[in-house]
Amino acid sequence: MDNNKDNQKDNNTNENSDGWLNRSHFNNSEKNKNNHSKAGHGQGKQNRRPINFTNGRRGRDYSGGRGRDCSRGRGSGQARGRYGGRGRGQAGERGGGRGHGQAGERNPSYIPQLIRFNKKQGEFSSANLSVNDATNNGFINIAQQVNHDPNSGKHFRGQSLAMLFTGASKYKIKFHHWETNQSIVWNLLIAYTPLTNSQQIANILNSLSKMRRGLFHVMDEELRRILLDAIDRNVNHDEDPFNSQGIANTLLALDQMGLKWNNNDLTPALQSKLLVSVDRNANGFNSQNIANTLLALVEMQIPIADLHCLQLIRKLINQVGVYLNDEDFIIEAKDQVALALTWLLHTEYCLSRSTNTTTSTSSKSRSSCIDETCNIEIDQAEVLEECRRLAHDLAERHYNAQETGNITISDLQKDVFTCLKLMITKNTNSNQASCLREEHRLGVSNCVSVDIFIPPDLRCNENIVTLAAEKKGTVIEVNGPSHFSIMDRHSNKYEYNIQTLKKKDLLEAMGYIYIDIPYYEWCHLKRDKDAKVSYLKNKLQM
Repeated sequence: MDNNKDNQKDNNTNENSDGWLNRSHFNNSEKNKNNHSKAGHGQGKQNRRPINFTNGRRGRDYSGGRGRDCSRGRGSGQARGRYGGRGRGQAGERGGGRGHGQAGERNPSYIPQLIRFNKKQGEFSSANLSVNDATNNGFINIAQQVNHDPNSGKHFRGQSLAMLFTGASKYKIKFHHWETNQSIVWNLLIAYTPLTNSQQIANILNSLSKMRRGLFHVMDEELRRILLDAIDRNVNHDEDPFNSQGIANTLLALDQMGLKWNNNDLTPALQSKLLVSVDRNANGFNSQNIANTLLALVEMQIPIADLHCLQLIRKLINQVGVYLNDEDFIIEAKDQVALALTWLLHTEYCLSRSTNTTTSTSSKSRSSCIDETCNIEIDQAEVLEECRRLAHDLAERHYNAQETGNITISDLQKDVFTCLKLMITKNTNSNQASCLREEHRLGVSNCVSVDIFIPPDLRCNENIVTLAAEKKGTVIEVNGPSHFSIMDRHSNKYEYNIQTLKKKDLLEAMGYIYIDIPYYEWCHLKRDKDAKVSYLKNKLQM
């Protein structure tokens, strides 16, 4: 199915697109503007020391340009600003300071190149710039220069790393674009991830998660450890912990990179810190944050049998209800809430039991452990009932994906559907074929659309029986080019994108038989109807 949802924006709508923006450093810019000397040098009383030497009024890390507030600071380099003073500041992007090095030292060429890459300026501003050009001439080229510079630590920081990766997201750079140069990227991440703060690591993880589903498990063990250490260090940092947007984006990124709560991807200590951060920020979540967080925790399969986890899910569910009553949800956020509720209500996820209890049995009597188990079961039943009420309220009062969706049935899907009806008619009769359903809706608020649905009771002759009779039914997804992140017919390498794979996971968890028909296999059959019918029989194991 090729629908407009394939082209929707990513879920991180609240993400800071520049990755390094921090408005707090500019609060005193206007106050100090009039204090600059219009002539003379910036060592005088009128030149105030800035709050943060790396931030000019109109820039951040970098220098070399002529900026308004160049004369403010008293850093290590000198430059002339608009107001004529020669302040000695490590100014920003357009500020006049001479960078992060010693007095008079210029920034290396990759620093202004990084700015242009992040802001899509200069050689990166062309609308005709290809993804491969952005990858090779920008992303990889900058990373390679930093790796080869023995003094890069004076100029390239955690902030710079975040700029590079958020820039890569703007060009929609994927892992396969730089897979042959992955050692360059891994080395850069290993060197500079330990320098990141909470906002920077959240943005880096968000960018990585968009490059490939399951990317975490492609990395080597050292890099995985360094990324998780950065999360661990920042999630509940005393001075700069994850805010509501940071924890929501981080959890969503971990989910999309393929991490699970129950297979040792995350240490118990880090799991606990992440949950504490969610709990601390829950009241500050906006509708998109809470939708991202709820869906990520459910898809990562947070252990519902754990009493603390169950109470946290309940807290998030209650807050979703508040936002719905206030009509403060955009359509994309409602999609995510409906998907999370579908996982909770229409799969066996809630019936699972964690092997780890919240409290060790060694510190409790057997009777108290039994009481705790009973409390968990009672709370779980209550949470499920609240989920059912919320799902009903979402469907009845607020949202129906079937009405809000904008679906286009492709010629490819029409051809598959026609051939499938032909195949069933030949083996049974037209009445059986009429049971096939196209663009069938499933899940809470009809949030899951499947291209073709074969009911579980649809059978062919005695020798040909669909497997659908054994489960809830069979869904057939006809996947065109928009469902793929990698398409290389020369090497015959194709890889589904994140949205398509997540949909497959959910449908299988709901108990349906999932069959995919990729466009390149179907198009190879050309106009041979018999070959297409034979292909479908083989796919359906008929």
